[in-house]
Amino acid sequence: MHGGEESAFFQEIATNLSRCIADMPEVGSQEEAETVFLHYFLGNSDVWVLEKDAAAGVERVFAFSLLNGDARMAELGYVDLSQLILTGFELDFHFSPKPLAEVREIVRKRLSLF
Repeated sequence: MHGGEESAFFQEIATNLSRCIADMPEVGSQEEAETVFLHYFLGNSDVWVLEKDAAAGVERVFAFSLLNGDARMAELGYVDLSQLILTGFELDFHFSPKPLAEVREIVRKRLSLF
């Protein structure tokens, strides 16, 4: 698959993803205006990754999780990416980094929370 449109598309996705992971800050380094770098989803569940745990490679990350659309149980905490993927979560290739506050606002609107 050399030189085709699909090849270029997937190469761009891989390059952007690699850059995003490389630029992702380590746990505890974002004090204010936290930024979300990656988004994983499965059904009505979402996990937005903010920071990587350098000691654990990219296996463990600090993330904002919303499971089964239950906004009352949404929380910030550590997530094991390998477990997330094993349960069927998929990486959102079309997500671009944005402030956590913006993600929370998107969630509020999606769940009609005012």
